[in-house]
Amino acid sequence: MKRKNSITSGSDEHAIRPHQYTEDPTLAWEMLKVKRPVKLVRQMKQSTPIRPDHVRFVCISCTHGAQLEPSIIPPGDVLLIAGDFTSCGLPKEVKAFNENLGQLKHPFKIVIGGNHECTFDDAFLKSSNRDSGEAKELALKHALLAALNSSKVSSPKSLLSNPPRQHDRAVRPAHLWHPVAAAYGQLGF
Repeated sequence: MKRKNSITSGSDEHAIRPHQYTEDPTLAWEMLKVKRPVKLVRQMKQSTPIRPDHVRFVCISCTHGAQLEPSIIPPGDVLLIAGDFTSCGLPKEVKAFNENLGQLKHPFKIVIGGNHECTFDDAFLKSSNRDSGEAKELALKHALLAALNSSKVSSPKSLLSNPPRQHDRAVRPAHLWHPVAAAYGQLGF
């Protein structure tokens, strides 16, 4: 069987419509989680061959700026970086992450900003309500805005080219799709 090496984005006649609470993922998750059983899975050995009729996802999160060593990242069809790939989303962190990501050979790479990618959250950076956050969050926001201004980067999201950026668009490697992300306090998203 031939492997699927195509990715689609946007919509088509078979598109799954967003959940009615897609703008409030925490509420959507509270409603959906009772119908989503959690099952423990056994981690497969890295040497396990990738079957041609399967899609292998390699999921990584919470690296907080650590280099992803290509020799220890398992091979797969889709590399999913599920947030917290920087300490706070500084442009220099995003550039280093992007260069490192370019060394990995997965055909499809999906990067999801986490609560540590504060500069990816426009609402967090633009909010002016001083009562909405703690003093340390306000200090963090001030430092991040200063770093963005000094590096002349308006949006660190634009620094991601490995993979090409698909912001707020559906991305379906091998025609798979599932949109759920819960909020995490006042930080990023």
